[in-house]
Amino acid sequence: DWVPTGTGNAPLQNHTTYITGWCDMVGALGAQFNGDPRLHFIDLSGGGAWGEYHWDDAWGVEITPANALTIAQATIAAFPDTYILAPAVRPYMDNAIALAPNVGWRFDFAGGMPLTLAGTPMQDRWKTAPVVTEWAPDPASFTTALALDNVRSMHISMVSSGNKPLLTSAMTAPDRAVFEQAVRETGHRYTLTTLAVPHKATAGTTHTVTVTLRNDGVAPTYDTWRTDLVLTHATSGAAHTIPLSGVNARTCVGGGSVVSYDSTITLPAEPGWYQASVRITDVKTTYLPPARLANTGRDPSGAYPMGDLQILPALEAPMT
Repeated sequence: DWVPTGTGNAPLQNHTTYITGWCDMVGALGAQFNGDPRLHFIDLSGGGAWGEYHWDDAWGVEITPANALTIAQATIAAFPDTYILAPAVRPYMDNAIALAPNVGWRFDFAGGMPLTLAGTPMQDRWKTAPVVTEWAPDPASFTTALALDNVRSMHISMVSSGNKPLLTSAMTAPDRAVFEQAVRETGHRYTLTTLAVPHKATAGTTHTVTVTLRNDGVAPTYDTWRTDLVLTHATSGAAHTIPLSGVNARTCVGGGSVVSYDSTITLPAEPGWYQASVRITDVKTTYLPPARLANTGRDPSGAYPMGDLQILPALEAPMT
């Protein structure tokens, strides 16, 4: 059943056939695409205009919170390994966020209005799932100062510029500087500040390696990465990749936070001088290229050289 909207027809969103059909469709999509590395997140849709839960009484009866919750439950069940973005319309968003930690949220008016998150379910959700937005399309309400404030207070990970009201080239120099700062702070911006390894050690011995990361973005990464120490022999060119199991970039949450991670490694058996580099790779899906850091000097393999160390020959066992 349908209701005319003035520009077309909309389904009766509380009809059992509609709810059941939508949930079946989401289930079929999840069976095909859940966990697919090409799909970082999906929108929680199915209600309101454009599937964004906005409503106009001329379109009939608004979808009920109970029916919207049924759609949310079906979507989460179909995509347990994919991030889901609930539209910033309450109470639908609140109910969806309460269901699972992989449910983030999206907001369509960044830079166009202040948003108070204190005391709401959205306040800390960025710690487990992304916040995605687009710039407010109305030049009368969009300000670069509010854009920067929204990025910081909402911990925005991604923003669409397709409907940005002003070209960056048309902004005044002060506005352009503020807008560029907002863009730089969006998402994560990791810098490998130090790699602490022994400068000289014996082949085959075990040591603690400390990696220190700084995140100047406003949010952590939401992907699953593995951090490797890459030791490349200066003469033979042999590269030894050693996982640093203690590093978890997701816990370096942003805002200039600095976190040090300790890992235990065993040095290679071949003596000589080695270049020590760090590479952060997509261990879960192998779909993504190695992570790009704010450091310079990235090599073709995606590793960042951090210094040299000398591995000495192992002492021979005494004769008996």
